[in-house]
Amino acid sequence: MHKNWKVRNGANIDLAAVCDSITDPKDNHLRDFEMFQLGHFFKKTVADSNAPVQEKALDALIAYLKAVDADAG
Repeated sequence: MHKNWKVRNGANIDLAAVCDSITDPKDNHLRDFEMFQLGHFFKKTVADSNAPVQEKALDALIAYLKAVDADAG
């Protein structure tokens, strides 16, 4: 993870935006995310010591779970 909280925060915002934009269950982004093993990423980011970064990480996790849930349906 990056040492600068602003970079971590921006990454979480970007990830949430990408996940929110997924409307097709066959979107290639979902396969790309599986390749990066986002579970390990979220495990670290939701435990961030910086509260605003942690909040954005939770937003990104929720957006990701909604996108994956749409894929399962």
